[in-house]
Amino acid sequence: MKALGEAKRAERAREHFSKMDLNGDGAVTEDEMMAAREAMKDRHSDRKDGWREKMLERFDTNADGELSDAERAVAHEQAKAKRGEWQKKWKARKGDKAKRPRLDTDRDGIVTRAEYDAMGEALFARMDANGDGMLTKGEGRRHKGPHPEGGRR
Repeated sequence: MKALGEAKRAERAREHFSKMDLNGDGAVTEDEMMAAREAMKDRHSDRKDGWREKMLERFDTNADGELSDAERAVAHEQAKAKRGEWQKKWKARKGDKAKRPRLDTDRDGIVTRAEYDAMGEALFARMDANGDGMLTKGEGRRHKGPHPEGGRR
């Protein structure tokens, strides 16, 4: 798992480098680095502007192009309510995780081969819904839709 994480980090670093290496010569000059930095700033600024437009569209009830204190208060309360809903879902997910089998069953900080094998068998048994010893389409991990905050799972 550690090697997999390191490989993923190395791949992201290569992708990041290739984005900065505008002429593809395998080297990043100061000009290329500065251009990449400006491009990143522009992307960030565009996202920020888009966020502001969305906020105005949703909460500018009098259509004056600005958010009044009352409109900001409504936005704040809605965000607070949404955050509360998300926290309830998160706590429920954490409760579901507590029901899952643990990899380090004796909690000694070391995963033995026996613990590793037992976890694999337990996970397979959970995914094998009809108990026939084979995973078929429709069995296994079930995706329950998009992440509540729009992020990745």
